[in-house]
Amino acid sequence: MKFSFSVLLAFSLCSCIYYIDDDSKTATSSDDVHPEFSALDLYMSRPSLSKTSFEHYRILGDKLFIECGAVKGGENIAQEQNVIPLEEDDQTFLVERLNDLYELLQNSNFRFEEPNQGSGFANSGECSLHFAANNNNYHINTSLDSISDASTPAEHRLRRLAETFRALGNTPCGFKTFYGLGILKK
Repeated sequence: MKFSFSVLLAFSLCSCIYYIDDDSKTATSSDDVHPEFSALDLYMSRPSLSKTSFEHYRILGDKLFIECGAVKGGENIAQEQNVIPLEEDDQTFLVERLNDLYELLQNSNFRFEEPNQGSGFANSGECSLHFAANNNNYHINTSLDSISDASTPAEHRLRRLAETFRALGNTPCGFKTFYGLGILKK
């Protein structure tokens, strides 16, 4: 099975929680069976007592680009950057997790919790996922805490996807967990 990934066009972060660009949420039988994912980007950040940390994952072709570090003055300052070639089984593992989330989104009107913009410990962090499937662009922007403490099927599936990225990233910045997110084993 061959999966094609391409560069994800820049998306502006908006207050929309989840949307499809063409406003069509009707899945066809081919969507349900074999969605064609062509872009994938995951960004997570969360403030702590002393700093705001981030992890960013992007698939380009058969490579996983990873950066992690701190957010200072609204800019990501990478402490570590890495490019990891994805073997076919890694791609399959990742696409299976994405497909789990995609199928649920196609069959429900679930709304993710909005990210909190408070300061310090009052801020629940951000988890932002962009992907394209079957010529539709998807954007999920939610709080990191709602994913770490997942209570709904959609939050559980987004958590598994984030933990899959973390597993393929070989503990970015040396952290085995990122604010409650671990590493999903194959």
